[in-house]
Amino acid sequence: DINFTIIGANVPLYFTNVRAMHFREQEGTFMMGALAALSTRKSTIAYISKADNAHSRNLAYGFLQGAKNTNPEIKVVQL
Repeated sequence: DINFTIIGANVPLYFTNVRAMHFREQEGTFMMGALAALSTRKSTIAYISKADNAHSRNLAYGFLQGAKNTNPEIKVVQL
């Protein structure tokens, strides 16, 4: 048996081997922040945003929280 997972889709699932996963918008950037904090050899990482609006700030906050959750001493620079 093979199982499938659809990420971020809100569609009816007609097959027993297909599941859907939904995330809040900041949960993906939380994981990226945690990964960046684990991967860096320095004590500073950066988050680059293309806009300054509520949506972008929410994503940046998720990144910051992921990084700080992994390494409380890390410095996060937002550009």
